[in-house]
Amino acid sequence: AGRVAWNGRKCIATASMASYGHLTSSYTQVMEDGRKSWSTDMQLIHLEDHGVWEAVYSAGYAYNLLQSRVRGRVDSNWCCSAILEEKVLDTVTLLICGDMNYAKDVYKVGFGFSFHL
Repeated sequence: AGRVAWNGRKCIATASMASYGHLTSSYTQVMEDGRKSWSTDMQLIHLEDHGVWEAVYSAGYAYNLLQSRVRGRVDSNWCCSAILEEKVLDTVTLLICGDMNYAKDVYKVGFGFSFHL
């Protein structure tokens, strides 16, 4: 695994190999105001049953507001997801998320709470 940060930690590139046949690399950039960021990600997975490599590419974004954060991601498998995190109290966060898989025609919506003690 390796990680490199430059430009005052506003640009981060990572690469890792978990085991034989699984390689992950990513690039993240935080904008000047610190509220917006975007990232790209690439995974190479060796499918042992088929003897081929599969590549999954994704792009994502994050936008921080005063008490909430919006994050989203789109990948090369026709999957799209978004998460809204709203801080209700100092220790409680409300999460609302949606996930769409266009290729399989599957759509999911959910919510939950996160407690930080």
